[in-house]
Amino acid sequence: NLHAIWGTAANDIWAMGDNATILYWNGTSWTRKQSGHFEPMYAIWGTAKNDIWAAGATGIIQHYDGTSWSTESDTGSDNKTLYAIWGRSKSDVWAVGEMGALWHFDGSSWIGQDSGATRAFHAVWASSASDVIVVGEAGMTLRKSGDAWKGSTNENIPNLTATWSATHNDAWAVGHAGVALRWDGRGWTAS
Repeated sequence: NLHAIWGTAANDIWAMGDNATILYWNGTSWTRKQSGHFEPMYAIWGTAKNDIWAAGATGIIQHYDGTSWSTESDTGSDNKTLYAIWGRSKSDVWAVGEMGALWHFDGSSWIGQDSGATRAFHAVWASSASDVIVVGEAGMTLRKSGDAWKGSTNENIPNLTATWSATHNDAWAVGHAGVALRWDGRGWTAS
């Protein structure tokens, strides 16, 4: 099974999946690449051909430098699978996953964040370094504004699986059963 895909051009595409599957499309054919581990990979994101991040089972985070994949961080001391990775730049990358796992890369190291959540996060997006949105199971939303994190869970809302934000006062989250929520700067409402 393949779980994630990302690329810079029609001849530079990466796909990730089970059994540490890493496939590379060069515009003509797929080639299997080595990762140095055996864990499933669920997410991929990058800034350029030589700056690509991938995350997966047991909290593993890998980095591609244009030549090879290497394990940059094994957040797996707690073995929480990471389902999403996204960033704004080489020094502002976020990874989220099981049981509220929330990690930030500041350009030099991965630092765990206290989300206070016990459910899985499925997506992350940031419109700025101080404006980050995380969404997940049971309609869970977590938002960083400045240095503070504020979250909520609504059991009546299905799992949220993706999010996007244009500005601090205009964000969206979507998920199971066709749910779509909009953030207007004050709160989330169904759309």
